[in-house]
Amino acid sequence: MDEENILITKILRKENLQEAADILLRGDTLIFPTETVYGLGARFDSDEALQKVFRAKGRPADNPLILHVANASWVEQLAQDIPPQAFELMEAFWPGPLSLVLKKKDHVSSLISAGLSSVAVRCPSHELAHQLIQAVGLPVAAPSANPSGRPSPTREIDVMEMVGKVAGILLGGDCEVGLESTVLDLSTDVPLVLRPGAVTTQQLRRFLPDVRRYEGDPEGAPSPGLRHRHYAPDAQVTMLRGSDRALKTFIASAPKTSCFLLPSRLDIAFDGVRTIAFTPQGLLEEAAARLYALLRDADKAGMKEIYIAEFPLEGIGEALMDRVLRAAQYNILTLEEI
Repeated sequence: MDEENILITKILRKENLQEAADILLRGDTLIFPTETVYGLGARFDSDEALQKVFRAKGRPADNPLILHVANASWVEQLAQDIPPQAFELMEAFWPGPLSLVLKKKDHVSSLISAGLSSVAVRCPSHELAHQLIQAVGLPVAAPSANPSGRPSPTREIDVMEMVGKVAGILLGGDCEVGLESTVLDLSTDVPLVLRPGAVTTQQLRRFLPDVRRYEGDPEGAPSPGLRHRHYAPDAQVTMLRGSDRALKTFIASAPKTSCFLLPSRLDIAFDGVRTIAFTPQGLLEEAAARLYALLRDADKAGMKEIYIAEFPLEGIGEALMDRVLRAAQYNILTLEEI
């Protein structure tokens, strides 16, 4: 970071909520908690403020941002030709981890939409995020609060790497969900899940029977968080596929620079090899909430390789698999029993 661009970062908590809102209102950047991951916000109506978000993250300009709103009534200020199903989904899942891609109004900056004719909007359920947006009185544009391409921050300690890059950090504890929001595109004839999240495709089908996953080139997707390298630590990530017996054999011969994220049934001691029960209670929601924190911790511990055992695609498992595969750059190792 150039010395001339180093900022004095104020560390704030809920009792400093108005000070946090004032940072955004004057056109500066603020990191704030949501139920998914910590976001790096700026007021939506200032291109100068929006450019500060891209600079702080090192984010490519062709990667859209999500607009965070206080309630569904704000959406009509930002989007046009809103389909009736959008309001049904807002009623069902907002506030919560669902972002809707809609046709944008002309006044929404092209910096937010990355030059596209659509805009993503969501209403976070985290109480502090909700209070912040209400205090600002404007939509807040925010990607995840991490250097571009890195694992998203889900803990207070994770956002401290952004000190000196932003004007303020509003701390609010650990993020409950731990994965970015579901992104659903309603701007085209066929509804598409561009990015899976805690609101699952199965849940969406109750409202949109014809909804399906986007299967095109991620680089061409009209969605935040799909283009470019994402979610990756310094260590090489690999997803492991195979029987429990094959996994145990592989782990036993692994070097001490390897780390393994395993289901609770495989949480056994291996001499000199770091193993972590990814789902202590056997719940995929646990793995989702812990994924990015564990990737970051493995880097801090000096691990060179991170191996993650395959898990079911049911429920939030679809989103979890998406993030693991993208962190691994789709590197899958299939183990054969010996």
